[in-house]
Amino acid sequence: MIGDLLTILSAIFYSFYATFLKIKVPKEQEDSFKFTWFLGFVGLINDIVILPFFFIFDWIGIEKFQWPNNETLALLSVNALIGTVVSDYCWARSVVLLGPLITCLGITLTFPISLTIDLLSNGDTFTWQYYVGSLMIFSAFAGIVLIDYR
Repeated sequence: MIGDLLTILSAIFYSFYATFLKIKVPKEQEDSFKFTWFLGFVGLINDIVILPFFFIFDWIGIEKFQWPNNETLALLSVNALIGTVVSDYCWARSVVLLGPLITCLGITLTFPISLTIDLLSNGDTFTWQYYVGSLMIFSAFAGIVLIDYR
């Protein structure tokens, strides 16, 4: 139950974040808006707010902090560069150019895309509900995009 509540709370904050970004970047400033600065400041604020929790959780004993080895650190750095910096930049541009609704629906396409990749590469099987849900996600995305572009 706590996980479900935290997920809903996270979705609410995410929707505020995406909508706030769209509102604060007017159409006439879309081309000149410094997304790298914006995302840099978001990262800096997150570092300042989250960093103390590493030491607090280590001290209390909830989660022991251990510095990763060089190989893990290198993989985490590559993941941070590609999986966070590039994807967040594309996400922020998408929110400003297309709006938060289409961007969020586009992100949900990861579920049916992962289903397809698992089917083709791993031969995994899924329940019929998963296929129906994936079809609904594709339909919602296609419907909203068509309505938006008309």
